Amino acid sequence: MFSSKNKSERKPHREGEVPPSIVASDMEVNKDGIVSKGEVHIDGKVSGNIVAREVMVGREAQVTGNITAQLVRVDGNVTGAINAAEVNLLSHAHVEGDITHSIMSIEAGAYFDGSSKRRPEAPKPEIKQLTNQKSTTMTTTEISEKGKVTVAREVKLAASR
Repeated sequence: MFSSKNKSERKPHREGEVPPSIVASDMEVNKDGIVSKGEVHIDGKVSGNIVAREVMVGREAQVTGNITAQLVRVDGNVTGAINAAEVNLLSHAHVEGDITHSIMSIEAGAYFDGSSKRRPEAPKPEIKQLTNQKSTTMTTTEISEKGKVTVAREVKLAASR
C-alpha cells in the first residue's frame, strides 16, 4: 500500500556501516564551520564553529569550536564557548568552555569546566501610578541578546472608575 518504486534502489546498511550524512538545503559548511537555519545534530567530529537554531551534540560527538543557537543540548564533548537561550548538559556531556545562557540545566554525571554567565532577560512590564492624575503609565523595555535596550516606551492607560 505504501511501497515505493524506488525501494529496490535503496541499499540496506550492512553491519558496521553508518547511514549517509545529509547536508540540508539551508545548511552551509565552510572553512569556518557549519551554519544552518534549522536543527543540527552532530554525532561525529567537528572542528569549527556551529551556528543554528538548535544544536544537538550526540554522545559520541567531539566539537572543537564555538556553538551559537537558541537551544543547545550536549551529551558528547565540546571544547569551546556556547551561547544560547537554553543550554542542557546531559549526563554524558563533557564541556570545556564558557557558557552564556538564559536557561541552563546540568544533569548528574555531566562535566563542565568554564564559567556560566546568564544573559539579561527582558524585564517584565512595570506599571506605576502617576501622582495627582487619573491615569496609569506602563513602561516596557526590550533588551537585545547583547544587553542593549532596543525598545523603551510609555503608554498612558485610562483609569477605571
